[in-house]
Amino acid sequence: MHELRRPDQQPKTVDELRIVLNGGLIGYGSHNRNRLYSKPDEPCVCVMELREYVAGRAWGAGNDYFSQLCQILNDGPWLSNESRTDALLPLALVRALDQDESHQFWQSVSAALGHEDPDGTFPSHVRSIVINARYETPAKAEEMLRALAAIFVAATAAISETAP
Repeated sequence: MHELRRPDQQPKTVDELRIVLNGGLIGYGSHNRNRLYSKPDEPCVCVMELREYVAGRAWGAGNDYFSQLCQILNDGPWLSNESRTDALLPLALVRALDQDESHQFWQSVSAALGHEDPDGTFPSHVRSIVINARYETPAKAEEMLRALAAIFVAATAAISETAP
């Protein structure tokens, strides 16, 4: 069984995350504690679990809205695990968000999606986008998921820029 490589320090770049993946990919499937699960000759891990692992958090600690979002995107209908990995690796770099930052994050996401969300709570329409992607052509579905991932990366980057 492949093991995730324990980082010497918190990864700060996608290239550093690829080293942690140790030749594996982000993929859909069962969830195993700090291990890459295998589909024939393709070791994979969920982006949510990779995020927890590199942050040094306990297994299952990422039960916030952002972690739920990571899991929803992870399990979407990607064309391949390679494309899933390329699009989602930046999400694994996002640190845990406090309550105010989570509110700011969801406000940014809602605005980018053109959806009113005055409370900044987890927008159910995000899940709907991923579910609806399953009914599109594979290329269109991946386009939708990549766009959603880019919105989340931009929203977290904006929070990092305003953090003290």
